[in-house]
Amino acid sequence: MEVSIIFDETTIAWKAYWGDTSWIVGIEDRQLIAKHFGHTGTERADKHFAQFTQAAVLNRGECKVHIGEDNKLVDWTLHGWRADVNRLIIELESEILIAILEYKFFPDIDLIERSTQIENTGQGKVSLRSASSFAVALPAGTKYQLIHLDGQWGHECQVVKTPVGQFETLLQSQEGKTGFEHSPWFAVEELNGTGVCFGALLWSGNWQLRVRQLYENPVGITGGIHPSGFQQVLWPNAAFHLPSAVFGYVHGVLNNAIHRLHDYQRMNRPDRDKPIDVQFNSWYPYQGEPDEKKVLELINHAERLGCEVFVLDAGWYTTEVENPEESWIVRTGDWLINRKLFPNGFKQIKQKCREKHLRFGIWLEPEAAGPSSWVALHKQEWCHTATEGTRKTINLGIAEARVWVREQISRIIMESEADWLKWDFNIAIESNGKPLKDGSNPIVAHTHGLYLLMAEIREKFPELCLEMCAGGGGRFDTMIISNSHTNWMTDQVNAMTNLSIHFGSQLAHCAVHCNDWLIQWPQYHDYGDHYNSGSYGDLEFRTRVAMLGSFGISSATHLWEDEDFEIVAKHVEIYKKEIRRVLHHGDQYLLTKQPSVDGIGHWAVAWYLSKDGREGVLYCFRLSQGAENEIVIIPGLQDEALYEIIPMNDFSVEKRKCNGKELASGIKVYCPGLFTSALLLIKKIKG
Repeated sequence: MEVSIIFDETTIAWKAYWGDTSWIVGIEDRQLIAKHFGHTGTERADKHFAQFTQAAVLNRGECKVHIGEDNKLVDWTLHGWRADVNRLIIELESEILIAILEYKFFPDIDLIERSTQIENTGQGKVSLRSASSFAVALPAGTKYQLIHLDGQWGHECQVVKTPVGQFETLLQSQEGKTGFEHSPWFAVEELNGTGVCFGALLWSGNWQLRVRQLYENPVGITGGIHPSGFQQVLWPNAAFHLPSAVFGYVHGVLNNAIHRLHDYQRMNRPDRDKPIDVQFNSWYPYQGEPDEKKVLELINHAERLGCEVFVLDAGWYTTEVENPEESWIVRTGDWLINRKLFPNGFKQIKQKCREKHLRFGIWLEPEAAGPSSWVALHKQEWCHTATEGTRKTINLGIAEARVWVREQISRIIMESEADWLKWDFNIAIESNGKPLKDGSNPIVAHTHGLYLLMAEIREKFPELCLEMCAGGGGRFDTMIISNSHTNWMTDQVNAMTNLSIHFGSQLAHCAVHCNDWLIQWPQYHDYGDHYNSGSYGDLEFRTRVAMLGSFGISSATHLWEDEDFEIVAKHVEIYKKEIRRVLHHGDQYLLTKQPSVDGIGHWAVAWYLSKDGREGVLYCFRLSQGAENEIVIIPGLQDEALYEIIPMNDFSVEKRKCNGKELASGIKVYCPGLFTSALLLIKKIKG
């Protein structure tokens, strides 16, 4: 599909049309203003624009840039523009700056990708104090509801719905990373059910999103780098690339919008057709410093369960200079294997993995320098100042530091012969960190350096699977998805809470990137009280929660019974054979609202359907107040086609063959007890 792009010389506005959707931006009072995004025919002129120009720029300014100590708003005039197939470039100029705004249209998935470059054309340096990355305007005359994600460590991605009005909603992070409290993602629903605007900021540093409707004018959504404490020096002839953003509008409901965003994310994933292995991770069975004997035992368990990769998590390392008063937690930075724990180095572990036909993975926190590490002792100028503990963050925006970190990562991968790298980041950076010598903003430089380093590692080790982590979901966003293979979703161990987190996280992140593990089994084994929100669910319930994304196991298997191994191995097998390809590439439908973290509610139901509509996976979880059966409506299938229903539990459904129309009307699913579950495969067999 090709987008029709029209320039209106009279109003100095650009209009784009595809299907039943239209989008408009235009220049008003020396600012580029977002004017409309939504149904064609719902465009309305701004009311009282002259009286509320400043507010309109704040809410809907497409190139809102402030410079200098006095934080002056830059005025723009049109320098030029050009359009080709599904792309529009607008160039704006001021006395000393040029802004190049690029809009890439993806009409097949109803999305616009937006990027901005600011160039200094003057003779002296310019200090940028704020710069927005995008703005969206939704038509006035309609009532809207903002959907966003709130949370904290261990309770990420809780869905919040807020009426859109004159009181602004601010979403943000100032932790030097995406953060736990909010996610740089939004969806704004029309309350009459006709459409949804949605989007994401492609950024993993400090950021903000603002949503507000001013009087009778359009709803404004804008976002970019967080302006608090921000400063970026632009030298003559230098350019600064703002974080990109992606936003879209779909007719219909939220699930439609999520399909489009996930399509975009999967389209930009590295090695997108490569399946993510089922992993066994060493962390939760023996938190801290597991020794070689215990790790070798876990490798045996991983093979017995049918896992495909064994990942050695934190605690295996030490520093060249050991301080006896320091715990293993802070001995990061030198990445030397602790010979007290592993007298044979990596040799026995990787050899055992190969014997068991398992790939091998290793945990690193490349940006973290402990107090006794070489960097902390000899290269403090490479470091940000940490806000907690005694560790520092190496600034990847410093080229020399990034090269050194790359060499350390490469050395460990080659020494261990790792096929999988779990890259963690457990430190927050003080607001905007320590300024760099060239005037670059340190967190912006660090974030760009992070993306560059991730790309360099993937290029050097093309078979490596790169899993990102930040104490769980602390650095999880669309840009991280574009640079890695999967992401550790949360440090939460409780399956019921994780079920809730999946229903939030998978709004903003495609399922293949939501990496979860079966952890809390045996049921009452102590995995750390600070994680727990209560213990609910039998082993099947807990395993199936972990199977909602990329699947792994990190459990005290040395305490398991034979029956436990049999149950989980069966699930691993069916995940690999039947489920993984659907979750990794298909459309997701959340058929119930997000369950509460404590399990209070009736049922939680999620449906994943392959792109060709030939196979799907239905997950049903009965909660604390649920009846023993639930009518589940299954969307997306062909009315007249015949489908076979294959339950993993014989009791789950009575009818085993239905046409698409019957499935769309609802089938009765049974779960015999509270906190039990049903897992159904549905396959097209005729039509």
